Amino acid sequence: MGQSLAAQALPSPQFIDVGSERERILRVLQLVGQVRAYPWSVRAFSPTERDWLTPKSDWGNAFLPSESKTRLKGQFAALLLPLEAEGVYNSAFPFGYNDGALWVGRGFTGAVNGGVAAGVGPLHIQIEPLTFAAQNQAFPLLVNPAASNPLADGVYPASIDQPQRFGTTGYGRFDPGQSTARMETGPVFAEVSTANQWWGPALEEPLILGNNAAGFPHMTFGTAYPINLWIGFLHGRVMWGKLSQTRFSPELEDSVRLASGAVGVFVPRGVPGLEIGVARFFHSAWPAEGFIHASFGHLFEPILKQQLAKPDNPSGENPDNQLASVFGRWVFAPIGFEVYGEYAREDHNKDIRDFLLEPDHIAGYSLGAQRVWRPGDSTLAVGRFEILNTRISHLEQGRPQGPFYVHSFLAQGHTQLGQVLAAPGGLGGGAATLAFDWYKPSERWTLSWTRLIRATEPTGPVPKRDVLHALEVETRREVGHLTYVGAAAGVLDLNRNFDEDRFNLSLRAAVRATF
Repeated sequence: MGQSLAAQALPSPQFIDVGSERERILRVLQLVGQVRAYPWSVRAFSPTERDWLTPKSDWGNAFLPSESKTRLKGQFAALLLPLEAEGVYNSAFPFGYNDGALWVGRGFTGAVNGGVAAGVGPLHIQIEPLTFAAQNQAFPLLVNPAASNPLADGVYPASIDQPQRFGTTGYGRFDPGQSTARMETGPVFAEVSTANQWWGPALEEPLILGNNAAGFPHMTFGTAYPINLWIGFLHGRVMWGKLSQTRFSPELEDSVRLASGAVGVFVPRGVPGLEIGVARFFHSAWPAEGFIHASFGHLFEPILKQQLAKPDNPSGENPDNQLASVFGRWVFAPIGFEVYGEYAREDHNKDIRDFLLEPDHIAGYSLGAQRVWRPGDSTLAVGRFEILNTRISHLEQGRPQGPFYVHSFLAQGHTQLGQVLAAPGGLGGGAATLAFDWYKPSERWTLSWTRLIRATEPTGPVPKRDVLHALEVETRREVGHLTYVGAAAGVLDLNRNFDEDRFNLSLRAAVRATF
């Protein structure tokens, strides 16, 4: 993978947030050989990694969004992060995914974010909060007679904290957003953060962690950059955090959970562009003695334990909620192509034999590819697609199965503050995206089609599916220190709430100022 990162200079203390415009363009530039080989399956990227991902030429740098000027004084670096204001309008029902803490309801939603970043020696600090207010107008809900709260999830109100609507009046929140304090010492780091993490190579539908919900407070230890093991490079981290619920949660008493997990990626020597990895994530009841006083063994137990059948537990059941995945990405640079995929399990098999017989029990996968062309000296054209399948399989005929992200013991499911932590289409059973991006310096146009299964009717000989189809056009343009973003989407929801079709017009505008 080349030289070590440890000896390189740090021009900016700013992190590369997951899902940001910079991350998006850097990944495209990597496919045409403008950004060095580097695994993309463990992110956000730190300031040290940001330096590694700097394009090799002025031509590549021209496509990146402008950033605020870094001010240096000796070993101290600081900058004001861009200030961004965004407004979203939905005409008929809530629509918006992979936007972090933001929840976009019906009507108008406004959001503002910004902050500061600073670094001195091995310490990097970024404070980037977000605040939003949603008009949250009324719209028809899916009525479930078993729900104790009519605003709760309409299909699984007792096993996931995913409200259909956040109250009956305006809704808003202040969130610490993409804020992190990180200390690096040689090849290792430690950090405390509320920033989103993205595990796996997916562009739209990560199966374990992404930015569909707010980031949660967590503490992380890991490698600051991939470590050379001669046979290849290893990069990864372990994490513990605190997950919270909404007031609409089916779990009334256990309001917080312990999140713990690990993710690792390996880049084998002699196979250019290939990265393979594994991830495991646990939800556990918050330790009665508190996190600080919990024993070392208790904190590591959710990561290392094997929940297989034993004589005193023949079913292998456990109140903890676990997810695990294996994934891979292969970049063919500089010809401009990548392919990737992920396979995940929700919960675990009874034993090894059970796994070998039925590996598709409560399992899901995603597959995707991205192709980049250079039509001109100052133009990049990108075609990309991704599919996700987490549907309940044919095994349901002889063995009970549940959907992804719900749980019977920890009834909040795989959520943070009422939104799913990972794939937006995971709970419903699947999604697909086909998109075309057109890049020029200081400008981007995107045309995309998205299909997302919101829900599958759990009963009936031929279950209905509630399926969204969205056709969206988006543009981004920089003019001096300002960046303007505009988007319009027509969203057709077939069988909304297992009833009639509904159409929603979604409009979005944002302005971003650098300093």
